[in-house]
Amino acid sequence: MNNNVCEKCGNELYLKNVLEDSYEYCCLSCFDLRPLEKTKSLELCREYIELTKQASLNYLQKFSREMLFYLALNKREMILKEFSDVTNIKVGDILWPTLIIRDCLDKSFNGQGNYSKENLDCLFSYYSEIITAENLLIEIQENYFFLFEDSHELGELVPNSLIIVLNNDRRYRAVPSYRWRYFMEAAETVHFGPSIRKERIIKLINMRVRERQLKKKRIEIQLNRANERKRKQLIRKRSELDEISIAETLEELYNSIYLRYYDEDFLAFREIRREKKILSFIGQIMAVAKERLNHTEQDKKYKKYYYEMSYDEFIHLCSLNSLDFSEMCDMLLSSEMDCKQFPLLIEYGSKILVCPETIKLILSLIRFDFAKCEYKSKLGYLGDDFEEKTIELFESERFSLDHPKNKEQKLVKIKISCIKREIDLLPYNEKYLFVVECKRNSLKPKYIFDYERKNRALGNEGIKDEIENKHLMRIRYFQNNQEEFGFSSIKTVKGLIVTLIKEDIEKYHGVDVVPFSDLQEYIKNYTT
Repeated sequence: MNNNVCEKCGNELYLKNVLEDSYEYCCLSCFDLRPLEKTKSLELCREYIELTKQASLNYLQKFSREMLFYLALNKREMILKEFSDVTNIKVGDILWPTLIIRDCLDKSFNGQGNYSKENLDCLFSYYSEIITAENLLIEIQENYFFLFEDSHELGELVPNSLIIVLNNDRRYRAVPSYRWRYFMEAAETVHFGPSIRKERIIKLINMRVRERQLKKKRIEIQLNRANERKRKQLIRKRSELDEISIAETLEELYNSIYLRYYDEDFLAFREIRREKKILSFIGQIMAVAKERLNHTEQDKKYKKYYYEMSYDEFIHLCSLNSLDFSEMCDMLLSSEMDCKQFPLLIEYGSKILVCPETIKLILSLIRFDFAKCEYKSKLGYLGDDFEEKTIELFESERFSLDHPKNKEQKLVKIKISCIKREIDLLPYNEKYLFVVECKRNSLKPKYIFDYERKNRALGNEGIKDEIENKHLMRIRYFQNNQEEFGFSSIKTVKGLIVTLIKEDIEKYHGVDVVPFSDLQEYIKNYTT
C-alpha cells in the first residue's frame, strides 16, 4: 500500500504533481512549512468567494441584462445542440452561463457594451473562478486541500498549486493532500481531472464507441439474412447497444457536472422529479419550443436558440395536462422574485424563455439520477470493469486465475456450497492465494460532500459486516481445503477487500482494505 507519510518526520505527505501514470509527493513539514488553521483557512476561502463574486458582477455591469440573457442562453444551447458524444460537450459552457443567468435575475444591468470573443472569454473566466473558490471551501472542509501563506520556497516545492490573492495583496497557496489522489483516481471523467490524462480517457471512450458501432454493424448484416425469430433477438440486441450508449453519455455528463461544481443542489430538481406528469409537461414545453424555432425566420446575425413563449401558450399546456397554472409557475419559473438554483424556464418581461436543448439534457439527467440502476451503463463504477481491471492487474503481476483442476474455468465469481455468497476472485501464484472481494462502497460523484462521507462511514460498517460474516468464512475454507479444491501445493492464504476509492479503514480482522489505485503497489510489497 502507498506510504502516505514522510519517512523522515512521520508527517502526512502533500501531492506535488500529477504525472501520466503516477504521482509525485513532497513533505512540507521537513521545510518547516505549516498550513493555516482550518478555521482561518475557511474564513479566507469565504473572503475569496465574495471577492470573485464581486469581480464578476462588476464585469457584468458592462452589458445590458437583455444582452447577457442573449449571450448566456445562446451559449448554453449551442454547446448542447446536436452533440455526437460526450467528449464534444464542454461542461463549463453549461455551468458558467447558468450562473450568469442567476445573476441577471438577481441584479439589474444597464451597460452598453457589445459582445466579442474576448469579452465572452473574460466573462466566463470570472465565473470559472467563482466555482473554483466555492469548490475550494468544500475541499478544505473535507481535508483534501490545505491553505498556506505563499512564499518563494513553497512555490518551488509545489509550483502547480492554486494561488489565491485577497485584498491588500495577501497571497495564499492551496496545496492538495495525498488524499486528493484517491478522489482523482475514482473521479476521472473527460471534464475532470488532470489534463495530462485527458487524451487517455477520450481514447477509452472512443474505443467503446467504435466497439459498439462494429457490433451494430454486425447485427445489421445478420438482420438481412435472419428469419423472423432470429430478427426479434437481433433487434433486441441492437436496442440494448443503443441503451448502453445513452446511459454512458448521461453517466459521464452527470458525474462531470457534479465533479466540476460541488453544489449538491445544482441539479437536484427535487420537486420536479417527484411527478412523472410534470416531467411529461416539461417535455411538451420543450417540443413546442423546438417546433416554433424550426418554423420561425430569424436574423442570422442575432439568431436565438431559445424560444420566447407567451403566457397564453404556457397556460394552454397546463390545461392540457390538468396542472394548476400557479403551482407550475411557482415550481418551474425562475424570476427576479424567485430564482431557482438552476434556472430552467426563465420569466423575463411578459415572456417565458425556453431553452429546448438544455431542457432535454436536464430531463435526461433527472431520469438518470432517479433510476441509475435501470440504465445499462458499462462504465467502470457501475459495470463489470472494476472486477475486470482487478483481474488484469493480478495477471500483470503473474498471478493466475485458472482453476487448478479445470484450466478452462476461471476463478472468478466462484460458488462453493458451504460458503455464504460467491467469491469474486481467487488469484494465486506458487506461494500465495488471495481471496478477493471487490466492493463499490462509495459511488461517485458526490462523496466529497459531508453528508456523503457519513454515508461512506455507514458503508465502512458494511465492509466490516462483509468481513465478519462472509469473508472470514471464505478465507478459513481455503486455509483448510486447498488440496480438496485442487491445488497441488499449500499456499499462504490472504483475505483482501478491493475498494473503488480509499476508505477510512485499512485493515479489519487481518483482512486488508485496499483502494484499486494502490492495488498494484500493495501486491508488489506483499509478495516481495
